[in-house]
Amino acid sequence: MHDVVRDVAKSIASRFHRTYSVKRYSEVKQWPMIDQLQKFHQIILPWSYINELPEKLECPELRLLLLHNIGDNLKVSDEFFSGMREVRVLDLYGMMLTPSPPPSLSFLTNLQTLTLGGCELEDISIVLELKSLEILSLERSDIIQLPEEIGQLTNLRMLNLTNCSRLRFIPANLISSLTCLEELYMGNCFIQWDVKRSKDQSNNASLEELGNLSHLTTLDIMIQDSSVWPMDLQVFAKLERYNIFIGDVWKWSLEWAGGASESSRTLKLAESKSTSIHSDYGFNLLLNSAEDLCVAQLQRARGVLYELNMEGFPQLKHLCIEDSSELECIVNSIVPSQKFSQVEALTLDIRKQQ
Repeated sequence: MHDVVRDVAKSIASRFHRTYSVKRYSEVKQWPMIDQLQKFHQIILPWSYINELPEKLECPELRLLLLHNIGDNLKVSDEFFSGMREVRVLDLYGMMLTPSPPPSLSFLTNLQTLTLGGCELEDISIVLELKSLEILSLERSDIIQLPEEIGQLTNLRMLNLTNCSRLRFIPANLISSLTCLEELYMGNCFIQWDVKRSKDQSNNASLEELGNLSHLTTLDIMIQDSSVWPMDLQVFAKLERYNIFIGDVWKWSLEWAGGASESSRTLKLAESKSTSIHSDYGFNLLLNSAEDLCVAQLQRARGVLYELNMEGFPQLKHLCIEDSSELECIVNSIVPSQKFSQVEALTLDIRKQQ
């Protein structure tokens, strides 16, 4: 369905904008002549084998450039972007942008969307120059840390770091600076979060910074250590869609790629003896809105639903319980059954200790 919608949209757009495009999995051996390039409003090469890039793409009327390369990563010359200063959307995949993206990227001052998926990245502080940027996606890139400069992109509405599995470090106060952020995707990212209330504070970001994001509606995040859980965050009440995994036992589906493609509200929890996450106000806000709930390694909950949330689960549709040998019952006589009237599916995988 997504491919059909994309093709229809491309067809409609091409009626009004001069477009150069190829079919998926095409081999691009040669670029159009310079006089043709200068007239294009859009260049779309989706999932193509691109042999090489020109030194400079001279396209003064270009508004959208999409280059998805599935061959060897392509080197981009320093002047490549200098002839397309009106571009609004730049979507690159499979490019070599090390040690930093080309200096000519800073000329794209009208750029609103920048996607550098599956690219080789190191220092991307040049994005500071892109003041109009609203969407930044580094999905599946090999970036290790985010530069402080990203915190100055105060118009940013969406940040996608999905499947940046090497990413470990985000500077403190970067996330809280992005006050216009509406969507934050960090699935399959293993960030070393700081604990703001701890005496041994580092320069790493803390999850408490999410509290500054008053416009946030969508959140994908993995929190391997539940002891860094932020306390009493009311921002969770505004989330319309989320995938929140707490604990180190969960695996992120590589098919989830951000962009709000999943409509559900999914919460997964592996309990830790060192925290009292059950009593946290923000966590209970998530329990009240969760449609999909999966819990594992419950060590104190004899009656899992009642002990997790005495208020009930008004939105819950799917419940999964794994690896909880102390569990005695799921719902008991204390909990009115109508509090789980939306539940459609129950999955149990309870392994007794040997």
